[in-house]
Amino acid sequence: MTERTYTIKTELPGGAPIHGAVLTEDGINAIAPLLAQLFTAALAAGHEND
Repeated sequence: MTERTYTIKTELPGGAPIHGAVLTEDGINAIAPLLAQLFTAALAAGHEND
């Protein structure tokens, strides 16, 4: 099995960039439920990007 990593590129509120945070697939699986909750809450609040 090949280990895959993913690089997350995002910004903190205020525009401070975060680059190079590398997650393994296990790490993504661990945070996926939290991300799903965040996206669901944002969509419910009408904050999706147009």
